[in-house]
Amino acid sequence: MSAKGDEDELLRSVALQNANSILAARQRAERRREAYLAEAQRLSRTGSFGWTVSTGEINWSDETYRIFQYDGATIPTVDLVLQRVHPEDVAFVKQTIDRASQDAKDFDHQYRLLMPDGSVKHVHVVAHALSDESGGTEFVGAVMDVTAAKQAEGRIRQIIDTIPAHAWSALPDGSVDFVNQRFVDFTGRPIGELLRWGWGSTCHPDDLPGYLDLWRAALATGEPMESEVRVRARNGDYRWLLIRTAGRGGKHRQMARNRRRHRRSQAGRSVVGR
Repeated sequence: MSAKGDEDELLRSVALQNANSILAARQRAERRREAYLAEAQRLSRTGSFGWTVSTGEINWSDETYRIFQYDGATIPTVDLVLQRVHPEDVAFVKQTIDRASQDAKDFDHQYRLLMPDGSVKHVHVVAHALSDESGGTEFVGAVMDVTAAKQAEGRIRQIIDTIPAHAWSALPDGSVDFVNQRFVDFTGRPIGELLRWGWGSTCHPDDLPGYLDLWRAALATGEPMESEVRVRARNGDYRWLLIRTAGRGGKHRQMARNRRRHRRSQAGRSVVGR
């Protein structure tokens, strides 16, 4: 072999070694990224998934398998998911899945899982709709285990339920999204009737317009609000409540205390605050 041939062979050998080294480095970097992602998902209790609607194919990350407590060799399906869903939430989850597959739109929902040992998990699922190469729909999403947050929320609610006052929170449009048990007991109404705008039916009709005006002013300025409003108690009498509000994060928290005073209702009945 000539010197020129030896040189060309050496160059090819070096180039091949360099290419192999680059490929190995890329593979190591890819493995590190996958390991980092898997650890991040484990720490945050957030799994990922992909769902091809036309074929029904579903892909889960390791953390998603852990959240649903299925073996990694199990092939995930919609039916497999529904088998883990709490019986009281199955209809809602199935409706959400069916609507998402038909409308090809993003979805975001929370539901409970009933695990084989009888324990209950709370999960929050978000998914983004994409179009695949054939024009079909694929969803890429995340499954978050929010059980710890739900348990903490429950403990906080227990504390709020025991405070000696009526408490609730409302969105900027005035619709109520939380009431404590003390207010439920005071009005004698089911909690579902007090949420959103249902609370308005408990206010005296003469007081509601003025209260709403003050409410809108507080929203506009961001300042705390204080107002006195007559609210119908479970026995049908109206009681004067002193309401104080404080806004934070786009929501207003409100607390009311019964006023110790005598008032006359429009019907002429004496109303006594406790």
